[in-house]
Amino acid sequence: MGGSPDPAGRAATDPPDPVHVLSALGLPVPEALQPLLGGADTLMWRVQIEGRPYVLRVLGPRADARCDRETASARAAAAGGMPVPGVRVRGRFGDRPVLLLDWCPGEPILDALAARPPDARRLGRLFGIVQARLHALAAPAGHATAWLDAGGPAAEPVRDRLRALGLRTDALIHLDYHPLNVLTDGVHITGVIDWDKGGGGDPRADLARTFTILRLDARRPGFVSPLVAAALMRFEVGWREGYGEAGTAVDDRRLAAFHAWAALAMEQDLAGRRDPAFFRGVRAFAVRWAARAGVRL
Repeated sequence: MGGSPDPAGRAATDPPDPVHVLSALGLPVPEALQPLLGGADTLMWRVQIEGRPYVLRVLGPRADARCDRETASARAAAAGGMPVPGVRVRGRFGDRPVLLLDWCPGEPILDALAARPPDARRLGRLFGIVQARLHALAAPAGHATAWLDAGGPAAEPVRDRLRALGLRTDALIHLDYHPLNVLTDGVHITGVIDWDKGGGGDPRADLARTFTILRLDARRPGFVSPLVAAALMRFEVGWREGYGEAGTAVDDRRLAAFHAWAALAMEQDLAGRRDPAFFRGVRAFAVRWAARAGVRL
């Protein structure tokens, strides 16, 4: 396969070596590094440099516009008092944008639920409060996210309905706000991470994304134990309470078309990464919510 060479002398399509990436950024060899779970085209490592932990994010080839939006969104959230990782270095490795971010303390909320299921509703309230406060912030100018385009051709009738509702582009939204991307120390929310989908948009889309992830993906069979699945149900109750306390009530009737859109977007996002039974459930969920919005799929 072709491609222009990167600073390490390999094809741009080869997986980068994190030590070479750090060197290209003018940073020293890390004292320790650990691979982290990334996105579909994003590679991540926890690296320790001069005694301090960071996250090294290497985005996909030619993802500069996405990197601009991610960086601007995280900085807007930080300026608004949200617990987000600071952007320490931005650079390139071949045709890939690279970010060195502060390491946020705490653990993913999903891990906290597995360790301490009785905390589920309380942690859900904190999770909802932070999301509502996030939605109260203005998005960085010129960094709207193209969330409406998600869902593929099947989503066009739903998109037509959403356009008729009047959509916002000015609120700061995350679009991947779920218990693996929000960290806690057990008392507070300590980090909202992975801003690659974030930007300006409509808070209702962000709520629908969170709802569908909690209902469909987080509780899928084989991913968590029955005990954690039950904790996630209580967590959702707390999320709704917290969001309503700090913002407005999560009204599923008002969000029906957004829920249908979010399920269809999930179908596209996870294509090839879940089994057929999962996708049958996702499509049935989309059809039910679309019908409640007066849309036939």
